[in-house]
Amino acid sequence: ARADLAKGPDLFLHLALEAESLVSFSCAGILKRELENFGKIPSSLEIIGPVDDPVPYLESLDLFISTSRNEGLPLGVLEAMAAGCICVLSNIAAHEHFEQLGTAILFDATAPGSFAAAFKKTLDHRKTEAMLERASTLIRERHSLESFREKLAVAYKSF
Repeated sequence: ARADLAKGPDLFLHLALEAESLVSFSCAGILKRELENFGKIPSSLEIIGPVDDPVPYLESLDLFISTSRNEGLPLGVLEAMAAGCICVLSNIAAHEHFEQLGTAILFDATAPGSFAAAFKKTLDHRKTEAMLERASTLIRERHSLESFREKLAVAYKSF
């Protein structure tokens, strides 16, 4: 999370309160005092604060949740996919591509019950395993260092 309304920390807090009987929540990247500016913090929410290396943190998660209101290139989502997280993302334009590719589940972060419905979809292990495999392929083929090198080499050769 970030202390930026565009990233939806207020929506995340509301979601954590609404769904605390479903899952345990953890939040990294933002200090507790910053998060408190966006609403009530549920007692069940673990606040990690800033992390130097997000990889071990992401690898410890079962789900990565984004309540972002808008994004450019959602690097956090790509990092979560690379770490093997099931991604449950707000239904914004930047996330629609992931749903179309079958690599994430979308929900309406402003609609009560929408996250619970999305969360229930993650309980179908056959579907989530297929989703994780598609996400791994997406990262490897389109967003890996090797694929960026190849694209850069093609761009240089075109000059």
